[in-house]
Amino acid sequence: MSLNSEKIFSGKEDFYTYRPKWSSSFLSAIIKSCNLPSDAKIFDIGTGIGTLSLELAKLGFSIFAIDVNQDMLRKHKKEFKSKINQQINLPGAYTIINSTASSIGLKNKSADLITSANTTHWFRPELNEVISEFKRILKPNGKIAILSHRLDMDANFRDELHRIFDIHCPDYRENVVINLLDGDKAPNPKEDAINFLKEKEMNVFSDVVVQKLAKPEFLSLIKSFSFVPQNYDNSLLMYKIKDFFDKNSVDEKITLKWKAEAYIGPLNWRSLVGHKNNNDSQKSYLRPI
Repeated sequence: MSLNSEKIFSGKEDFYTYRPKWSSSFLSAIIKSCNLPSDAKIFDIGTGIGTLSLELAKLGFSIFAIDVNQDMLRKHKKEFKSKINQQINLPGAYTIINSTASSIGLKNKSADLITSANTTHWFRPELNEVISEFKRILKPNGKIAILSHRLDMDANFRDELHRIFDIHCPDYRENVVINLLDGDKAPNPKEDAINFLKEKEMNVFSDVVVQKLAKPEFLSLIKSFSFVPQNYDNSLLMYKIKDFFDKNSVDEKITLKWKAEAYIGPLNWRSLVGHKNNNDSQKSYLRPI
């Protein structure tokens, strides 16, 4: 991950609890498509607080959960201990590693599957280095799985959030890694997947995740976004978000529909040469970056 992502998420780790999750059926379908051996090693890059890693661990595989942000990893370790204390079965080995995506440091050809959820856009400034590292650690028949959530609401809902963020979040327009403005030019996760995967051999899975959040939970979700400034308590942004919640909630809860997507396939290491960003217009979504 980039140096920006190393710093920008510090102080946001407690808010990640309210980000959308992955359904067990969705993850099972992804894993089944990969034809993994029973002793497979899964490297989850950009693991954060472990939302994906801990779910994959329930399936019995050895997990290497990797992130550059130490605050996220401290929260991750607490989540892991909580699962153990609740006697939730995590049968495989589980290793948490503080490292960048471009310099993971584990053995050559040791990963059966590399996963990355809601993170590949952060790799763009050092994309060639990340692809080179993935090529180094991936087994010859290993796979890559690129996962994402996108807020899939009606245009009025999305556009109002866009306007609020555009006015009150300076980094919303100027973030060098991600740019969600301009409606139809919002990044599509397929673009990131094509950077990593052989498109003709790529399998695609989709799911719908619905959240019903009370106001404190919705505010925490918004605070988890990378572009949201951390002067939360007295900011005009939070006032506008509270007003947005009041206008869009029913029975004191707001309903959010997310489109979960996964792109799975072999690594396209040839994309190291002559890489170009794809800026083709796509349907407008908000992503929980």
